[in-house]
Amino acid sequence: MAKVVELLRCADGSITYTRLLGRRQTAEGLSTGGTATTDLLSIGVDGTSAYEPGFGAEEISVATPSIGWSRANIGLGNKMCGDKGSEAYCYYADVSVSLSESLADIKSQITTAAFVQTTIGWRLGQEFVGHGDGRRASVGRA
Repeated sequence: MAKVVELLRCADGSITYTRLLGRRQTAEGLSTGGTATTDLLSIGVDGTSAYEPGFGAEEISVATPSIGWSRANIGLGNKMCGDKGSEAYCYYADVSVSLSESLADIKSQITTAAFVQTTIGWRLGQEFVGHGDGRRASVGRA
């Protein structure tokens, strides 16, 4: 562990590799970006160094390897928004999971963390946006 921390002592910063695991159309008969679900894998290492708290003279080096997975644009229901040819799910979810461990040359600074995040979204479509006078409009148009 000390060697990993020592290697990163010279290079404060981070590096992340992201790989597309897959993209698939989830709405039958549609092939737009708004109806595709995407899976990603991310692997990264962050390195940093700082002086110990309280104006300490000893430098603390921390290396944090991490791995994460995410799935974006999970359709919630069959309701579609948008113009023909650019349909998207009106209601969708994004989910991500990540795990990281901070390795340090001071034992009290070693930590492990796991995160799960979910986002529920709603896209405004033609049926939800109007001009106030009864005319219908698409998002992004005046």
